[in-house]
Amino acid sequence: MFPDEPTICYKIVSFDFNTHTTTSIYVRGPYMVTYKLGEWVKADPDALKAGFALTAFSSLLYAKNFYSGLGEIYIAYGYKPVMLPPVRLGALDVLERNFVWNDMKHFMSIPSIITSGWPAGTVMFEEIELLKRVY
Repeated sequence: MFPDEPTICYKIVSFDFNTHTTTSIYVRGPYMVTYKLGEWVKADPDALKAGFALTAFSSLLYAKNFYSGLGEIYIAYGYKPVMLPPVRLGALDVLERNFVWNDMKHFMSIPSIITSGWPAGTVMFEEIELLKRVY
């Protein structure tokens, strides 16, 4: 069903000048991951059990359409695709998946996710490797 080889995708990340780390632009707390150029990053095992993985976009156009001007867009490899959770993500969907609402509140507070589902072109992977900044 899914390819065994990495898939090209586009990841929006932010750079923290205080800690000199690159992280997901929206996820904070225990499920936040730190990205390093050219290194594979794995999704948190507890997040995977709950049906969530690392998000990216399937094309640069989708990434640019979602991009708010914060952070940077990287071309990346995504490996081990994961099916997206239900389109409408609200508190009940998250709690039903045994996810702790407080742990995801920053991510879930994004209006486009709560009101209309995942942004167009969203894809999920168990692993992502940043290759090069493109925007």
